Amino acid sequence: MQHQYVPLKSIQVSGHIQSFAADVIIKQTFKNEEQNPIEAVYCFPIEESASIYSFKARLDDGREIVAELKEKKEAQRSYVQALRQGHGAFLLEQNEKSNDVFTISIGALQPNAACEIEISYVQELELFNGDQIQFVIPTTIAPRYSSDSGGISSPAGTTSRYVQRAPYTIEFNCKIDQNEQNRVKQVSSPSHPISVSTALEVKLSQTNVHLDRDIILQIQIEKQTSTFAFVEQQAVMISFVPTVELCGGGGDNVVNNEYLFIIDCSGSMDGENKIGLAREAMIVFLKSLPVGSHFNIIRFGSTYEKLFGDLSVEYNEHNAKKASKYIEKMKADLGGTELYVPLQYVYDQKPQSNYSRQIFLLTDGEIENVSEVLGLCRKMSLTTRIFSFGLGSAPSRSLVKGLAKATNGSALFIPPKTHVDLAVAKRMEKVLEPCLVNTKIKCHLDSLKENDFQISPKQLPPIYANDRLNLFLLMKQPMTKPLNGAFEFYSDKDALIERITFTNVQPSPDSMTVTRLAAKSYINDYNHSNGELKSLQKDNTQIVIDISLKYSVLSPFTGFVAVEHRTGATAAEDNSNMVLREVPIEISADGGDQDADFNEDEECEDDDEECLEDYENKRFELQCSFKASMQATCCDGSSEEEEKEEAEAERMLKNECSYSPAKRDNKCSMKRRQRSRTRSRSRSPVSSHAITVRQLIQLQDFSGLWSSVTIEDITKRYFVQIVMDRTKLEQLMTDTMSKDNGIDQTHLTSLVIVLILKKYFQLDEQLWKPIVKKTEKYLKKHLAGGNEKYEQLVEEVNKVL
Repeated sequence: MQHQYVPLKSIQVSGHIQSFAADVIIKQTFKNEEQNPIEAVYCFPIEESASIYSFKARLDDGREIVAELKEKKEAQRSYVQALRQGHGAFLLEQNEKSNDVFTISIGALQPNAACEIEISYVQELELFNGDQIQFVIPTTIAPRYSSDSGGISSPAGTTSRYVQRAPYTIEFNCKIDQNEQNRVKQVSSPSHPISVSTALEVKLSQTNVHLDRDIILQIQIEKQTSTFAFVEQQAVMISFVPTVELCGGGGDNVVNNEYLFIIDCSGSMDGENKIGLAREAMIVFLKSLPVGSHFNIIRFGSTYEKLFGDLSVEYNEHNAKKASKYIEKMKADLGGTELYVPLQYVYDQKPQSNYSRQIFLLTDGEIENVSEVLGLCRKMSLTTRIFSFGLGSAPSRSLVKGLAKATNGSALFIPPKTHVDLAVAKRMEKVLEPCLVNTKIKCHLDSLKENDFQISPKQLPPIYANDRLNLFLLMKQPMTKPLNGAFEFYSDKDALIERITFTNVQPSPDSMTVTRLAAKSYINDYNHSNGELKSLQKDNTQIVIDISLKYSVLSPFTGFVAVEHRTGATAAEDNSNMVLREVPIEISADGGDQDADFNEDEECEDDDEECLEDYENKRFELQCSFKASMQATCCDGSSEEEEKEEAEAERMLKNECSYSPAKRDNKCSMKRRQRSRTRSRSRSPVSSHAITVRQLIQLQDFSGLWSSVTIEDITKRYFVQIVMDRTKLEQLMTDTMSKDNGIDQTHLTSLVIVLILKKYFQLDEQLWKPIVKKTEKYLKKHLAGGNEKYEQLVEEVNKVL
C-alpha cells in the first residue's frame, strides 16, 4: 500500500466516563498528498449503543464546518449536489444492515489540503456483577462473510480492502469520574498497556498504536446495589440493580431447560487458539448441566453439523461421554461464517413441551446479513434466549449484542488471551439462577400524563442479580417544573419489588447525556422491532427519522452532512477529475490466518512482531492494572519503591528485547520463546490453582461426582500445593466409610474436593462455582440423612482441612 494513497493519517480518541455512560470524541485527520482532488471514504466501527450527536470538519485554513442532520436520502443528495457545484462536502452515515458500522465520505479534498473530522457521541455503559464496568472503543471491522458470494466482502457496500498493517495509528485517553455511584477501585486493560494517574486519567502507554484490536478498559467500582435516577429537561433515566434476594435467589427453583451450544468453527477461530479456548468452555458448559435436562452441540461455518441427530437429547451418562469425545476432536475447519442456516434449523424445531430453550453462541467474526439473522432471532424470542459471546480482537459488537437483545438474553465480549471457560461459567451460573422476567413498570408523576413521555426499552429484558437495567422516559416536550411522584417496578405476579420517588427534583437545564441515550434507546426499539431494517414498516421508519431529527441523534435512516462553500477560482475548479480513495481496513490482531484473498500490501517482519508482542505482554503485566486508593501518592497508585522497581523491570525488558522495525533480531525471538516456556513452568499459585480446577472439571462425572478420583489423588496429586494435615484427612475418610454404610468413597472424595475448592481456591470461584453447586445438590439429595447428614460431614471434614 503506497503511503500517498491512504489519506487517513491519524486517529485520536478521548473519553469522559461517568458511572452509567461515556462521552467520546473521535478526531480523524485526513490529508491529500496527490495531484488531483480526492474523495476519501472510510468505514469504521463505533459501539452499537452509541448515540452520535455531533459531526464537524476543521479545515487547514482554520474554518470549522458544523454538519446538519437530515433524512439520509436528503443528506446524500446534498452531498452529491455540493460536489457537482464545485464545493467540498462531508457525509457521515450509519449502515442499515449493521448498527456498529459507519461510513465517512470527504468529497473533493484538494491537493495538499488537510482536514480534521470530529465525531462526538455518548454510549451507555453496562454494569456486571454489581461492580464491573467495561468501556470499549472498537477499532477495526472484522472481515465479513457473505452468504451470497460464499466469501469475504467489504463492509457497508464499499470496496475497501483489508490489509495486515495500515499506516495510520490511534491515540487514546480518557478521564474517569468518581462519585457516589462510581467509586473506582481498579482500572485495567486486557487489550493494551495503559497508564493511570491518581486523578483517574487513562492513556495508552505506547505511541503509534495500530488499529488491530479493540481498546478495552475494565473498571472495578464499589458494589452498586441501589437504584438511582438522573433527571434532565427532556428525559429521565432510572438505573435499577436488583439483588440476588430480589430476584428470588436462595430457593431451589427447578426449571426445565434445553441447552444448545452453538460454536463458530470457521477458519478464523484457529487464530489465537480461540478454538482451543472454546473447547475448554464447552467442557465447563457440559459439566454444569443439570441431570435430566436436554442438550446438543452445533458447529457452524460455511455449513453446520450437530452432534446428535435430534435437536436435543437427554443429558445422561452415555450422551455426556459422547459429547466429551466430540469436544476433544473439534477443530476450526468449516470455512466461512454462515450463521443464518443453523439458526433457521433451530427455529424450525420447536422446544419440547414445558421446556425453555437456552442457546450459548460463541463467535469471533462478522457476517454480512446481520439484520436478516437478527430478524430470525426475534421470531424465536418467545421460546428461546441467546447468550452470545464475542471472541478475539474485533468481533461484530452489533451482531453479538443484537443476538442477545433480540431474544432477551445477554452478551459478553471476551478479549484475546482470556479463558473463555471462565466467562461461560459466569453466564452458566446466571442461567441456572432465577431472574426478574416479565417485569412491569408504573409511573405516578404528578405533573406528567402517560402521553407526555415514552418509555424505553418498550419490552424489559430479563434482569439478573447485580446487573444494571437503565430505563428511560423520553419527554415529548421539555419539563419546566420540578419532578414529583414515584416510579415502580412490579414482578410478573404484580408484587412491588422496587420504588424510586421524586420530590421537587429540578431537571438539569444544561446536560443532554440522558436525553441522547434515551433517544438512541427509543430508536433501537423500532430498529429491533421487525426483521431486516429494510423491511421496517413505513410508519416505523418515519418514527425513527422523526426521533433522530428532533433530538439530533444519528440513526440508520438519517445522515450528517456539511458543505464547504467555495468561491472564486476554487469554486470554478471542476471536481470531475476527483479520484476515489477508500481507506484500507487493518485486519484484527488475530486475523493473520485469514483467507489468501486479503490484500497484504505490506510485508510483516515476523521476528520483529514476536518481539513486539512479547514486550507488550511483559509491559501489560507490569502496567495495566491500577489500584485506586485515596491515600496513594504516586501516579500509578503504588509506593515510590514499587514504582522504581517497575521502571527498572521495564528498562531491563527493553534492553533484553527491544522492537525495531529496521532490524531483525532472531536472538530476541529465541529469548521470547524461552521466556514463554519458563513462564509456563513457573506460574503463580493462582495460575496453578486454575490449572488444577480445569483438571477437576475434566474429571467430574455427568452426575456431579468424582468417581475416578481416589483419596490418594486428593492428598498426593491434585492438591499437593495445599498445606493441610493429609494423614488426618486420610484417617477421617477411612473411619467415616468404615462406620457409616451410607457413605461410599465417591461421595466422600467429592465432598472433600468441594470443601478444598471453597477454602483454598477462592480466587477461582467463578470457574468452579457451577460444578460445585451441582455436586452439592447431588450429595444433599442422595446421602442417607439428607441435608442434616451433609452438614455434619462438612463440619467434620473442615476440621482437618
